[in-house]
Parts: sequence; C-alpha cells; structure tokens
Amino acid sequence: MASNNSSSVYECSGASDEEIQLYYSLAWWMDGLVQIIMGLVGLAGNSMAVPILLSKKLNSIFNRILVFLAVFDNIFIFCSILEAIRKHFGPLHDVIHVYAFAYFLYQLQSMAIVSSIFTTVVLALERCLAVAKPIEYHNAIQGANPWRRVMNYIVPVIIISVVFNTPKYFEIETYEVKSTNSGNGNESSTGNDEDVIVSVKATDLRMNDDYIFYYNNLAKLIVTGVVPFAALCVFNSKIYCALRRRRKLMGPNATAAHQQQLNEDNRQALVLFGIVLIFFVSNVPRILLNLHEAPVFAGLLMPKLLKLMTTKN
Repeated sequence: MASNNSSSVYECSGASDEEIQLYYSLAWWMDGLVQIIMGLVGLAGNSMAVPILLSKKLNSIFNRILVFLAVFDNIFIFCSILEAIRKHFGPLHDVIHVYAFAYFLYQLQSMAIVSSIFTTVVLALERCLAVAKPIEYHNAIQGANPWRRVMNYIVPVIIISVVFNTPKYFEIETYEVKSTNSGNGNESSTGNDEDVIVSVKATDLRMNDDYIFYYNNLAKLIVTGVVPFAALCVFNSKIYCALRRRRKLMGPNATAAHQQQLNEDNRQALVLFGIVLIFFVSNVPRILLNLHEAPVFAGLLMPKLLKLMTTKN
C-alpha cells in the first residue's frame, strides 16, 4: 500500500520475533503443560468411573456402553498426552516414540475420537429404543446376554472408525537427519560423532488439495459432524417426547414398579442429555473450523470443476 505523502511502499511482513516467541510460549503452556494436566485428570476420572459402571448395582446395557465410551476417551486422551510431550518436551525415546507416533499413535488417536463420537450416538439410540418402544425392548433383552447386545453396537463402531481413518496411515512419514557433533573444549580429537535424529513430515498425499478438501474437510464434516449431530437431535427429541407421553399416561395412579422404571429412565435420559451437551460443546469448534476451511478449498477446486464441465460440453 503506497502512502499519499511519500513514495515509500509498505508491505505486509511476517510475525516479529516477539510474536513468534509469544506463540511458542503460549503453545508450551496451553498445548503442552495445561493439556497434559487436564488429560491426566480426565484419565483418572474415566478410570475411576469404569469399575463403578461395571458394578452389579449399575449393571445395565446403557452403563456398559458408557464403559466403552470411557475407554475410547481414555485412548484419545493418552495419545494426546504423549503427543503434547513429544512436541513440547521432547520424545520419551528419540526413535521409538517418533516411530510410534507416525505409524500407530497418530492413527489410533483419530480412530478413538471417531469411536467416541459414534458411541455417543449409540447411547442415544439405545435409550431411544428403550424409552420409545419399552415392550419390544424388554422382549429383545429378556434372557439375552447383555454383553452380546453391547458388542452388536461397539463392533460396527470400531469397524467404521478403522475404515474411515485408514488414509491416516498415508498422511505422515518419518525421515532421518544426521547431525554432526564435533569435539570442543580441551579435546584434542578432530573426529566427529554423528547422531541420527528421527522426525516426521507430511506426505504428498496429505498436502494434496483434493485430499484436503474431500477427506479432511468434506468427509470429516459429514461423517463426524453432520450425521452424528442429526442423529443425536432425532434420538434425543424422541426420548424427550416419549418420556413426557409416558408420564402423562401413567399419571398419579402409576404403580410403584412403573414409577420406579420411569424414574430410572429419567435418570439415564438426564445422563445422556449431559453427555450429549458435552459432546456438542467440545465438537462445535471443530465443526466450525471445517465449515470455515471448506469454502477456501472449494474455491481451489472450482476451476478444475469448470474445466471438466467445459471439456464434456
């Protein structure tokens, strides 16, 4: 931009040294130390909840699905803690930790978050079936192994998460850099010692515009955003309407057994609503970022689409 009073030209420059230093300082605190502390608290909380949910007093299909939700969340938190340590404090082992991140932890973390998202949807589906169709639900679980029904939900969730995140194995790769440490001080040796440093970098696939738009933005938006959000809204609205309808039908003349069952359904519905609320709060920023980035990559792909349409015509 040229000034009216002089011929000098002002150009936008990159971040200053102070701004870069501030960024690294904030990243160390927020993405590093704070994330590790909060992750450890989350790990402890989920780990304490698992044996409670598996106790005989809370023995139900709903609570057993909650156990898997806690396990998936713990896997995600554990991977996040290890990555925070690797990025801001250095890898636990110069080679093993880096290779583990590139070929296992990076993919496992993505699988865990997708599994957690769809397990939340499964919780809502289970409650919807139990509340909206209580007679059919009771007949279906009567005399059946509860773990079998739980695994009928969890196995497809795991399969979907693994299949959807398979491209993650081709997004990053490792490379080795040899650093030379020369002798100094009073050492008389002129020989050099070579250390091999292992690091990670994005592959050409990960940097491809089509891949970024169709997989990292569009597919993730639909599979981990639009579909779960829509399903949770539908299931929870049906649960709410079914509970209101049952309470009106029973009225004050409901038997003790029916009232106890209704109270139990209300309790589990409140637990589910709380989980869904946390789900919305924690996932909305991610979805908004996808919505913000999608038009950018759509603009990059638009010329290709127009060229393709022109060629066909």
